[in-house]
Amino acid sequence: QKRLYGCHFSCGAFTNLTPEHLDYHPDIESYYQAKKILFSQTEAAAINLSDPYGKRLFQELTAENSCSLLGYLSDTENIFLFADRCECDLVYHDQKEHAVLGLPGKFSVDNLMTAVSILVCSGFSFAQSVQAVCSCSGVPGRTEVCVSKNGITILRDYAHTPDSLEKVLSS
Repeated sequence: QKRLYGCHFSCGAFTNLTPEHLDYHPDIESYYQAKKILFSQTEAAAINLSDPYGKRLFQELTAENSCSLLGYLSDTENIFLFADRCECDLVYHDQKEHAVLGLPGKFSVDNLMTAVSILVCSGFSFAQSVQAVCSCSGVPGRTEVCVSKNGITILRDYAHTPDSLEKVLSS
């Protein structure tokens, strides 16, 4: 719909490509091409290399040399999931930080990595970026951890797409 036409961004992020918006796009390839346009308008990009389309986008943008790139990859060996949080070890070059985020679910780790990558692309140090993201408490109603008076952990989430509903329920 060209809603961002003419806008310039310091950093863009690519997390994944799922069929949620195929009501706007005739097919998945058209949707991918529409998402790719964003990166012709950015100085830097953080790209999830765990997603096949992210891997493809990283390769295409590398060949085009259109913006600075930072790819990130989810390593499942050092991810620890709990009912009220997730923990993981993040590595950037020769630096390692242990991250504790007060949000549950593997997708929260993916979002953590995206946010840290965006901050690093924006010029913040790796350690500062991890600390800043881990200090966030989340958004009410999005994988919100609620503990009852009886000590029962309840997750409240307003997931509204098949992909987000599946991710919340599988967590």
